Amino acid sequence: MFGHTRQWLRAGLDLHTICQQTARIMSVLFVGGLSTGAYAQGLDFRVETGGVTFSKNDVSIPGDTGTRFDMTDLTGRSATPYLRLYGTYQFNPQHAVRLTFAPLSIDGRGTLSKSIQFQDQRFADGQAIDADYQFNTYRATYRWTFYDHGPWQWGVGAAALVRDAEITLAQGETKATKSNVGVVPLLHGYGQYRLSDRAALILDVEGAWSPMGRAVDAALMLEYHLGDGWYGALGYRTLEGGADNDEVYNFSWLHYGLASLRYRF
Repeated sequence: MFGHTRQWLRAGLDLHTICQQTARIMSVLFVGGLSTGAYAQGLDFRVETGGVTFSKNDVSIPGDTGTRFDMTDLTGRSATPYLRLYGTYQFNPQHAVRLTFAPLSIDGRGTLSKSIQFQDQRFADGQAIDADYQFNTYRATYRWTFYDHGPWQWGVGAAALVRDAEITLAQGETKATKSNVGVVPLLHGYGQYRLSDRAALILDVEGAWSPMGRAVDAALMLEYHLGDGWYGALGYRTLEGGADNDEVYNFSWLHYGLASLRYRF
């Protein structure tokens, strides 16, 4: 119970920070677009929250010599609160840029059925291990809407994802941390089916694959226009992927029950 309260407090602090960052960056984009003569078709902000759970989180560090284990044995599989923030600038009906701030962190205490080698440290089996798992991502996405007719709207694009990942294990006086920061290019796809003047079914996907790993972030949402520029949505998101190299092995599958609130200027 206390652990979940701490997760909500941490998420709240993250939200305060990323709200400030997004407002600052989107203001620059907005003013810059006006200064170059671009006509702003729309500017909107969206907050997404809900619960996220791991169905798997396999880790081995280093990837070639570390012991592979399941982080969920330490952090658990119960739902953890999360927050995401989006800011979208629509240059015209066909072209848009979206910024995404998606912090994610979970911690817990558990035991393993075998001793493991993690980041050159040995952690014993059957004894409590404190674990912290962080996977923060920051994205800039470009979308080109190539079809918008009748109830259907389709778009494609690309995204640059910056990941800020960190795993920490502690057992008594033994502690080890692995941090990883990098940039990953993604493809983007978007589909919308308008059920009525107020309701729409939305599919939003970003992902990529390579021999060294993969990443897929996909959401299916039912959005409803509440009036006066406000939109509410409920849906499901899944995030799956990871990396497999000499430095790190980590593949995770996350499931989100989401609720979002969007305001369009």
